[in-house]
Amino acid sequence: NMSKAYAPFREGNQLLGHKHELRAELEDHGYLFMRELLHADAVAQARQDVRGLLLEDGYVDEDSLHELKWSGKTPEGNVLQCTGAIGRKISQLESLNRVIHEESLLELLRELYGGEIFIWIENVDRVRIQFRDEVGSTFGGQQISFTTPAHQDGYHFPVKFVTCWVPLMDIDLQTGGLTLLE
Repeated sequence: NMSKAYAPFREGNQLLGHKHELRAELEDHGYLFMRELLHADAVAQARQDVRGLLLEDGYVDEDSLHELKWSGKTPEGNVLQCTGAIGRKISQLESLNRVIHEESLLELLRELYGGEIFIWIENVDRVRIQFRDEVGSTFGGQQISFTTPAHQDGYHFPVKFVTCWVPLMDIDLQTGGLTLLE
């Protein structure tokens, strides 16, 4: 069925502690969606630390109504990508490292796969800074979009793995977020 209709993610929190049902949900739908699995304080600290770096470089504005309000500044080159100057600073944040190694997440993955979990060190810094889906232009006049294009994570990697996507802020329709194809 190639329907283009969007639907909310299927919540899986009720399956915690039931490994066979968790595995079936992942197998049947291609993802698990968990609310509040991670400690809110740890996520909030990571968000504040990322915000601090973005504020320092003028990518977000001080705004009492919006914790993370894009300033409109267009990133130059790969500065915000994981290999860029700010991207590297973000990937080295201790607060982000705590979120990545959160025991509740690792326990879910252990339950799901029945063994020890190894974090892919080479891929740990895949932090994406997403601005609204507005088109900007580079200095050469080339049009660019700030959203990550549709892709398959598993296509490029020769090993079995799972991707854990953790938004550091509340996501709504205006903010945008993640779309998955089952």
